Amino acid sequence: MTELEAALAEFLPTQRWFAGKGRRVAEVRVESSVPLRTALPTLSAVVATVAYADGGAERYHVPVGHDRGLEARQLTDRVPDAVIYETKGPTGGPVYDAARDERLGGVFLDLLSRAATAEQLRFHRMPEWTGTLRGPGKLLSAEQSNSSLVFGNRLILKLFRLLEPGENPELEVTRALARTGFEHCPAPLGWIEGLGSTLGVLQRFYAGSVDGWKLATERVADHYESRDGDPRNFAEDAAALGRLTAELHAAMAGALPKVAEGQPDLGRLGARLLGQLSQVAALVPELADQRQGIEEVYAKAEAAGGGSRYLQRIHGDYHLGQVLKAPEGSGEPQGGAPVGRKGSGEPQGGAPVSRDRWLVIDFEGEPARSLEERRRLASPLQDVAGMLRSFDYAAFSPLVLGEELARFEGPAAAWIEANRTAFLDGYLGVAGDSGPTGGGDHELLLRAFELDKAVYEVMYEARHRPPWLQIPLGGIRRLLGASP
Repeated sequence: MTELEAALAEFLPTQRWFAGKGRRVAEVRVESSVPLRTALPTLSAVVATVAYADGGAERYHVPVGHDRGLEARQLTDRVPDAVIYETKGPTGGPVYDAARDERLGGVFLDLLSRAATAEQLRFHRMPEWTGTLRGPGKLLSAEQSNSSLVFGNRLILKLFRLLEPGENPELEVTRALARTGFEHCPAPLGWIEGLGSTLGVLQRFYAGSVDGWKLATERVADHYESRDGDPRNFAEDAAALGRLTAELHAAMAGALPKVAEGQPDLGRLGARLLGQLSQVAALVPELADQRQGIEEVYAKAEAAGGGSRYLQRIHGDYHLGQVLKAPEGSGEPQGGAPVGRKGSGEPQGGAPVSRDRWLVIDFEGEPARSLEERRRLASPLQDVAGMLRSFDYAAFSPLVLGEELARFEGPAAAWIEANRTAFLDGYLGVAGDSGPTGGGDHELLLRAFELDKAVYEVMYEARHRPPWLQIPLGGIRRLLGASP
């Protein structure tokens, strides 16, 4: 191995976005290193293959910077964990993850603005992007599976780390939705592709936005702290999210492939559920008592003959953290003119115009699943189930580490039910009988999908966050009809 390859074998497992945690790295091979800037600080787009001792391999995108002198020292002092290794000699200095260097983010933006080509890499620019914004790219600290650079609070460049062959769903789906005129997700303004994968996507940034998780948990806290409590204090937003979700599914069904008859999906999911249920029940004995009830719900749903009129592309990782409430006017480029679609998010049916609008983000699907699985056609009710399970988590997250869970379980259940009802009323009011859920027992199918999601959550929490295990276990009890 080269010096860089040996250093990457040590560096990659320490990164938040590295998917192979817990697996032993056998070796790292640099597949390609494309120079994007040759003056100091230099920048190269490195694609490296990680081979594991237990078999299998993954490809990672690592923007690599190199510098020396005072600025290099300042960088390493500020973000020591960004350093991959140090070169020696009179021209020596740190080699580091360039996403952590704000100066180098501007190189990507410049290449995108010029629709440049650099060896195997191609930088694409949409005609709608007419801005001339330049400057440093600030790394968002909240990113985990990817790295996102924000420019002037107006543009965001998502750099994909774990690479899959072919077009990334984030680019594929948002381009398709933009062509339909769907106004509630960030359209791609540019993207980077090469070496058989999508390496990054440029989109509008919505300054001042708040994600649904933060807003919902704040409302939950208000509900608990007020003397009388108001379980419907998020209901207006929940209903708006329900309407938005139905509009999203309709747009995806029109823009991307779909197939009639949802029944085969239920059989496939049923087999997965039963296998997962056996595995999780062995890991978490508390689930064993609920196993028969879960299996009965799934058998009834399958026997009922569906509930999905057709299978289609869905979001695939849908929850409160994947929606943003953005102030009107945010996300506009330099100069104030909208880029691509305008974002509205206004209520339907003659309701008062809101100054805020809801947006859907992150269409990659669950990072742990293969690209083939993330692109598989599925029932839209899986997205609905994901959002409803998210309400459960929002209601109980302020309590899970405290000692007052039993005291607040009733108010939490009331908040969940109020906002669950509002969301479903909003969703079904837009989807109607002609939507993807028409023509079957959607309530039974939805409960089966929620149980499937909750069983997965039990497995995840048991392995990674034991104090949170009571949330999905309580959700399963409620879904099976137990009183709070």
